[in-house]
Amino acid sequence: MTIEGSFHSATVAKVVGALIGYVTRASIASGGCTGGRATVGQEALPWHLSYSGFTGTLPSISRVRQAINGAKVVIQTATGICQFVVNTINTWHTFWNVIHGKFESVRSDESDSIPLEGGFLCSLAGEISLRGEATVTLPGSTTALSVTLI
Repeated sequence: MTIEGSFHSATVAKVVGALIGYVTRASIASGGCTGGRATVGQEALPWHLSYSGFTGTLPSISRVRQAINGAKVVIQTATGICQFVVNTINTWHTFWNVIHGKFESVRSDESDSIPLEGGFLCSLAGEISLRGEATVTLPGSTTALSVTLI
């Protein structure tokens, strides 16, 4: 999955639940799935990014946790179509790893479970957990983002 968005400010107040930015574009590469395909529900954009905490000791933090709300992904397999919707009840958290004050990578919190919707077979499948890690850069560059908590 590739996501693109913006933060509201160059600094983030350490207030859990505070809205800090939006995801304005998202896509899933067709080759990234096995046994089916997944697409982003574009009508659900923009997704909200909220501050959820940090790890480390100020000013040398090691990661920032954030919540993504509003995401919708449709999953199509041979047995049917399911979807998951991320909201305030079924939140998707990510950890932004920080090295020397710069976001180096982002990783999904695999402990989050999001229920599948869409009918009997989807409910049988139960919940999903999002996994993966990716680099974080300014759009169209290899420049890492700086992070400051206040």
